[in-house]
Amino acid sequence: MRGQAIIREPTMNESRETLLKRLEDAARQVRRNVWRALKAGGSGHAGGSSSAADVLAALYFHRMRVRPAEPDWPERDRFVLSKGHANAALGAVLACFAAASFLVRVFLPGLVKRFSPERLLAWSFYMGAAGLVMMAFFGDARMLAVTAFVFGLGMGVGTPISVMLMFSQSAQGRSGQALGLRLTTNNLLRVAGPVMFGALGTAFGLAPIFWLIAVMLGSGGIVAGSMPRTK
Repeated sequence: MRGQAIIREPTMNESRETLLKRLEDAARQVRRNVWRALKAGGSGHAGGSSSAADVLAALYFHRMRVRPAEPDWPERDRFVLSKGHANAALGAVLACFAAASFLVRVFLPGLVKRFSPERLLAWSFYMGAAGLVMMAFFGDARMLAVTAFVFGLGMGVGTPISVMLMFSQSAQGRSGQALGLRLTTNNLLRVAGPVMFGALGTAFGLAPIFWLIAVMLGSGGIVAGSMPRTK
């Protein structure tokens, strides 16, 4: 095919550096072929296919026993790809989180009248921590939706309550500075958080990340519960 590079075959006594370079080149070529196919077909899912290129290159060009010229070879390895379109399940989970956040804010004025803001903030942290702890134990989309709903209930209360407390407890005429500091901290964590937790997740797995954030939320609940109650 015009413009299509040939993926190099493995050689005897291949060093680790040579192997990695060969597989990187193979994955890069797989992505090029994906984009060519999508362009020719006029539709497709580039993200899902491209994200699997490294895994497929390592399997087909290093680990699996396959003979492209002999597709009926009885000793060949079989590979079953079940990734599919996971965006539907992911969308359902995120929708449950959004629904919980919206639902709890409908009842938030009544909750504020009945309970102190500090107590509500503490319980929102605890519910968020509980949702994250449970989320680490489930892989089924339905159970993830339930845990996302619990997490959304907590965060749906916590965000407006924290803003309200920030304004009420900031010095007179300094509420704008307090808001700016809050936004700066949030944006900083949005940049540093994925880098830090991504590195920890690579080293220790995903479950400890959920538990670590749950501990942080639980600690926030303890701090919020010890704050003086506002009338």
